[in-house]
Amino acid sequence: MWKYKGGKGIWKQYENTETGEKSIKEHELKKVKQWCSAKDHNFVIKDIKKRLAECSICGQEMRFIVGKHKIENNKVILQ
Repeated sequence: MWKYKGGKGIWKQYENTETGEKSIKEHELKKVKQWCSAKDHNFVIKDIKKRLAECSICGQEMRFIVGKHKIENNKVILQ
């Protein structure tokens, strides 16, 4: 059985009277993936058939467009 404990709107707090479980829970923060700045990327071709390149520093993947991006020495240079 859930009992109202206070709050308004989406922040209404309820508590299960049998288990003590609360409707609003706190979660641990997660670290999200961080990438290089745009000028620091060092893209290397990962799969030429899928036009897929990966930064050797941070691991970010990108699809390159032949003609829009320049390819030199198996590296993708953004223009």
